[in-house]
Amino acid sequence: MSHRLKLWRPAAFGIGLALLVLGFLVIARALRWGTGFPAALIDYGLIGTGAVFIARALVPNRYVGFFKTLRTTRWARWDTRLYSPLFLILGIALIAVGHS
Repeated sequence: MSHRLKLWRPAAFGIGLALLVLGFLVIARALRWGTGFPAALIDYGLIGTGAVFIARALVPNRYVGFFKTLRTTRWARWDTRLYSPLFLILGIALIAVGHS
């Protein structure tokens, strides 16, 4: 199968690694583990990331989010049913953990 983006595997790896680090930070913050970073920096990072996730779900865009204009593709259907609600829930959860 030919992919449009030649670096899709390294990009997917990078996203996976970033989500893994984000998950570690959420667990560390929720359990009050020491990470070597100031707690305020972690809180701002979690709140900022949560805001970006919520914006991805709610801001009108052509390809992604609840208010997208292109709705006829398979990706658009999955985005409406799964990805956008997931980003919205994750964003709210990240902000809640960041404020705790």
